[in-house]
Amino acid sequence: MKAIKHKAFLQAVVLVNTESRKAKFYLNDKRMTLQEKTIIASFLALRDFENQEVIDVLTKMICHDPFVESQRHFCLGAAFNNLTQFKEAEFHLLESIGMNHFAGAELLSFGACQSLFTVYLNTHYLNGMSDMIARMKILFFSFPNSSLYIKGCEFSYAIQVQDFTKARLMLAYMEENHHSLNEHQRISYFYDLFELYLFMDNFKQAESALERIKRFKKYKNSIHTKYMQGLISFLLEAAPIYLYEKDFAEYPLLLNQLICLKSLECGDLSTALKSWNKLKVLEPGVIKDPFIYVGPPNLFSKALLKLTRKSNMLPILNDSMIKEEKLFYLLTLSKGPIQKEMIYQEIWNSPVESKDEFSKLAKLVQRTKEKYGIEIKSLKGSYYLVTKKAS
Repeated sequence: MKAIKHKAFLQAVVLVNTESRKAKFYLNDKRMTLQEKTIIASFLALRDFENQEVIDVLTKMICHDPFVESQRHFCLGAAFNNLTQFKEAEFHLLESIGMNHFAGAELLSFGACQSLFTVYLNTHYLNGMSDMIARMKILFFSFPNSSLYIKGCEFSYAIQVQDFTKARLMLAYMEENHHSLNEHQRISYFYDLFELYLFMDNFKQAESALERIKRFKKYKNSIHTKYMQGLISFLLEAAPIYLYEKDFAEYPLLLNQLICLKSLECGDLSTALKSWNKLKVLEPGVIKDPFIYVGPPNLFSKALLKLTRKSNMLPILNDSMIKEEKLFYLLTLSKGPIQKEMIYQEIWNSPVESKDEFSKLAKLVQRTKEKYGIEIKSLKGSYYLVTKKAS
């Protein structure tokens, strides 16, 4: 293994997650370069959820020292993961792990593997999770105190593969020992606990796990905590999804999930479909025909299932439906006008390219009116269903 040239930087990075106050003193250490201090400041900024600011600073930086560069990638990977931008997070963490072959820095390699494990956890990539556990076990010999951390990852994995028997067996051990974890790892454990109860549809216990997360001051009002609280309240108490979209502007996955759910809740199918199509780009493997989710259970899928069942909307717009049936569903489930372009794209799976497409849509509207005996009106480039008032 190569030797590390700048040991003060190594000490500072190690302290970031264990004793952050001591790590701050290194920002005035004359042994460290400006780039090294910037990376330490960035790691500390992640603790205050300044993820986008960290990305803006570190993406412009190029470090010629390979160890320093490995930690730049590590910090970037953590920031992108926090923003649910998982492809970018995976790229940077793999770069960090691949570059860090330095004696004495095994702890940081272990930390990068843990972060990448979290990325794979968030994307439900089970093979990746298993691979990271294997890598951490190799590093265990250089970092013997890591056994509890590995157990925590194995607990996460058992939950994700829905081996609840194993997860319950490990739960007592984790409850007894989680105080030995650092703050970040302890919070990760509480997130795992939340997911375990969520998977089991035990929303009351899931809310209790969330309350344990909120005891940490910096997580009490974090974006992820707000999202979890909003949807758990909806699932547990049938409370409205009372969350502000502006708070999630930097979190594209959560933002579009939220817009989709809130739109379905108020019957705005047109907006729900727009956000669904954006989710298809972000998670193509699990987001299928509206509103079909085929991924692992999570808060979004639980809330989606509740809304679609409540509105008798599941399934809709699948490929086996004839065009008149698709149009009927779109107009029936929407509480307002739907743009003609949106209707055309959803039914023919292609954008409008000429005015002739609208003629084709008009003929479909006429056929649908005759088939179902309904009244469809046109208004400012949109169609809407005229509902008959009860006599």
